[in-house]
Amino acid sequence: MSENFETATMLLLVGMLTVFFILALVVLTGHFLIMVVNRLSAENPSKPDYKSFNKDKSGPNAAQMAALIAAIDTATGGEGNIEKIEKI
Repeated sequence: MSENFETATMLLLVGMLTVFFILALVVLTGHFLIMVVNRLSAENPSKPDYKSFNKDKSGPNAAQMAALIAAIDTATGGEGNIEKIEKI
């Protein structure tokens, strides 16, 4: 019985370590791929003027648009842009 328990424990340990290393490899590869893609497509989009969104008067007013832009800047660290606002 002791020999079976040792074999089962060793198999459990090897399996768990294998899964850990494969998942770590997937995460590191994903981070590397994201870094490479971000460097290759390094385009800095200009921030849109919030007044251009309110041409038909159905969207947010200037104060609401300024608040939306500030919230998105804070949440995305300056990386996000508002491209379109639609009423659903």
